Amino acid sequence: MSLANAEHFNQKASTYDAGTEQRRFTAELQAHLRSIASWLGLDTSNKTGVKVLDYACGPGAAAFALHDYAGTVLGVDISENMVSVFNERAEKAGLEHMHAIEGNLCVSEDAPISTLDSITSTFQGSVSSNYFCH
Repeated sequence: MSLANAEHFNQKASTYDAGTEQRRFTAELQAHLRSIASWLGLDTSNKTGVKVLDYACGPGAAAFALHDYAGTVLGVDISENMVSVFNERAEKAGLEHMHAIEGNLCVSEDAPISTLDSITSTFQGSVSSNYFCH
């Protein structure tokens, strides 16, 4: 299943958020995340040391919404092409504190649980805007 998911999103990556519905969803998601940032404990005036993990990040909709609130934003996605789109957009926007890596936190063969614990325990917040719809 993981391989099929990765292949599907590798094919969709370059046009994933080009459609009207996806653009609307992205705008609504980003507006909502920004509106609840203080409730999440995020503050633009104190982002040093704050790390946000965006799991199943795709091209980075949630990460880009929260980047002003964190010193580090890490995206993780099973699709190498989605990771490439995320990283290209972050670089183009000059957001050096943001990057994405290819990975699957749900499959222990991809990353041992001890590794996952050490990764996820270092983040003050994590978000996954689309994970459960796949």
